[in-house]
Amino acid sequence: MKKRIISIFAALALTFGAVSFAAPTEEENTPTAAEETTDLAPTSTPEASEVPEEIEEDISENLPSPEPSAEPTAAPNTDAVSNSVDITIEMLKHPLVQDSFAKLELYSADGTLLASAREWVGGITKEITLHFDVPQYTLGESFGVKLAEGLNYIQYYDDKYYPGTEFTVKTYGYTDDNGNYIKGNSFTMTGDPIYKKAVVMYNQHGMMSLSPKARIIDGVTYVPVRAMAESLGLNVRYDSRYNSVAVGIGNKEIAYNIGSPVTNFFGTDSTMQGATRSIEGFVFVPVRSLADAFETGIEVLDFGDHIDVVLGKSQLVENYYQSFYVNQKKIGSKTNYLVWVSKSEYKVRAYKGQQGRWVPIAEFPCAIGAPGTPTITGQFEYFSRESSWDYPGYYVGPIMRFYNGYALHSTLRYYGGGEYDGRVGADFPRLRKTAPIGYNVACEYDSPALTYMGNRINVLKG
Repeated sequence: MKKRIISIFAALALTFGAVSFAAPTEEENTPTAAEETTDLAPTSTPEASEVPEEIEEDISENLPSPEPSAEPTAAPNTDAVSNSVDITIEMLKHPLVQDSFAKLELYSADGTLLASAREWVGGITKEITLHFDVPQYTLGESFGVKLAEGLNYIQYYDDKYYPGTEFTVKTYGYTDDNGNYIKGNSFTMTGDPIYKKAVVMYNQHGMMSLSPKARIIDGVTYVPVRAMAESLGLNVRYDSRYNSVAVGIGNKEIAYNIGSPVTNFFGTDSTMQGATRSIEGFVFVPVRSLADAFETGIEVLDFGDHIDVVLGKSQLVENYYQSFYVNQKKIGSKTNYLVWVSKSEYKVRAYKGQQGRWVPIAEFPCAIGAPGTPTITGQFEYFSRESSWDYPGYYVGPIMRFYNGYALHSTLRYYGGGEYDGRVGADFPRLRKTAPIGYNVACEYDSPALTYMGNRINVLKG
């Protein structure tokens, strides 16, 4: 109201603004005809800039407000939208990865399942990429990821997520320094594939090369019985009467009954933790049964994807091997056979194995050279094999020469058949007197000792 009164007062002042308050002259008091008609009107119309502020405010209050001018609408950035999500999973390495299909599920922020994807994973797989087609969204949106199956876990940054566990990934987008728009809808993670634990066997000599390899079955570590036993210096044989495998050394023997946990340990039946198994033509037994029976000791070290099984030294086995002179003296051979001639016992013995681990496989009686022509003593390799040496009325053969004219050969034979003098073992003095080549070692004509000597490098020693 105050502003209105001020405005009216200002208008009246404008109406009478031409009246002068100064004292006029006489001439000025005589108006002309024109002045008489215009005396009360303003001589000119004020410019807009001359309108008092109060009037401008009053006018502005009564005028309608102008319509606001419309701002231009920015076009949507098509680079900032997407309709897919990609997840790359780099696989950890393990010795025995099993074939599987890794399956992931993708969820919206409100928990709706949008898509799922799966890829094969095997021992040669280094990484897989799973592609998810989803409804169009603006970058910056978050999604839930769930491992459904096929991997032990997924690691995203520092956290591990196991099957059935959901975690969040957030997409993003930005413009780089070159003006290129970068879409962040691809994610890289680490995956742990499904695998079997590998078993690495060790004994006192180091890592063992078993074929086939040891494995874990129902929580029990199994080894191929033949390969394992022979690596420990044990003998192995199959007994078809009982469908069993016998493992032993000397008079110590275990009988493993295939398909049964019941096993005979040195004459006493006992039940093992697991049954003896036949797998792809090989017999597998729990490794602990061998270790305990032959007192090797056993240590198991678990490294996650593999375990080391360390067997100690068996004194029972060592005592057995050291009971043989050829092992005590560490006599070797270029083959896995050794022939030993005992001049004091008149015996030829054949061994199989290796230096320090010879096991006797056969023994035969023999005759040696007469006192005047004694059989040489030493260690030799044979250098020739001949079918016979012929003499008037008899011959000897086959023949294996091991030093100059010294040889291992048969007893004396008639040309027409039969033994000219076949006595060995018992009547040594007579044989020495009658044998014309008494410095050699004479064996029975059909003695397997000659077969062992026949085609292999062997060592003879008195």
